[in-house]
Amino acid sequence: RRLVSLAQQASIAALNIRQLQATQARAQREQLIRQITGRIQEAGDVEGVLQTAVQELGRAFGTQRNRILFRSSAAVGEGQAEE
Repeated sequence: RRLVSLAQQASIAALNIRQLQATQARAQREQLIRQITGRIQEAGDVEGVLQTAVQELGRAFGTQRNRILFRSSAAVGEGQAEE
């Protein structure tokens, strides 16, 4: 009986640890999103917003080179891109 009780307690403890880790990961993601959003909002113009967004998202994903490719609605239909 004690063995079953210990096994149940261990199972509950393991579940609690997984839930804590998931909560911590979610909190870290939300903090990163707040930081990126704050930096984007500090940009003075549209170009600054876009540059900041690309830089911050690249940093968050760990990439060295980043870019955004814009397409006009006409170019999307024709397969042409504008940068």
